[in-house]
Amino acid sequence: MKILVVDDEEPILRMVCLVLQSNGHTVFTASDGRRALETLAGDKMDLVISDVAMPHMTGRELAATVSRSHPGLPVLLMSGSERPDGYPFIAKPFRPQNLLAAVDSAGVALEE
Repeated sequence: MKILVVDDEEPILRMVCLVLQSNGHTVFTASDGRRALETLAGDKMDLVISDVAMPHMTGRELAATVSRSHPGLPVLLMSGSERPDGYPFIAKPFRPQNLLAAVDSAGVALEE
C-alpha cells in the first residue's frame, strides 16, 4: 500500500514511517498540508495519515480538501489532544500494532 504520512513533528513522522515500512508499505512524507497536496498531485496514494494540529493547514482541512480532490482516498487522522469527527482516527501516543490496525481499518472502512 502507498501511504502518505503528514506530520510537522519529525520524530513522529520517522516513527510512523518506520512502522509502516517495516510492514511492507511504501511511505511518502510531508511536513504540512500544502506539501501533502503537492505530493498527492504527483503520485497516486492508497491512504493519507495526517496529524490534526499542523501549521498552514490543519489535518481536518487537509482531509476535507483530499475528500474533494481525491474522492474515495481514505484519510486517517491522528492527534494527541482532540478527536476529530467524520474521519477514522488514532490517538497519540500509540503502539505500532495499534497504528497498523488503524491503517487496516481506515482502508477497509472507506473502500466499502
